[in-house]
Amino acid sequence: MNHPDELKNKVLEMVHQNPDFSNRKIATHFKISHRAVNLWISKCEELPMSYKNRPNKDVKWTAKQKFDAVLKFEKLPDDEQGAFLREHGLYLAQIGAWKDEMLEGLEHPKNLTDKEMKVF
Repeated sequence: MNHPDELKNKVLEMVHQNPDFSNRKIATHFKISHRAVNLWISKCEELPMSYKNRPNKDVKWTAKQKFDAVLKFEKLPDDEQGAFLREHGLYLAQIGAWKDEMLEGLEHPKNLTDKEMKVF
């Protein structure tokens, strides 16, 4: 589908003004395909590379994936942590929140049956 330049400009303006919005959220707002948003971002020379390589916030991480990511991140030297976050499309706040969730779960486990407790 061929979209008018005016729409493309509005979409790119929203991307620039709202870096925390996912491409899918922006696409939904304008009632267009998220693939169109991705394409326009990749072709826009005015946007810095950080916008073109934005994390896909629509990806859902399993509990195990979150656990593994936190462990790997925590083992890295400080000067390598930023690269890890970029490589995996994560933010430092996400790692912190996941770590807090894990610690909360350890401190206040859900009511487990005796059979489930034997796993620990």
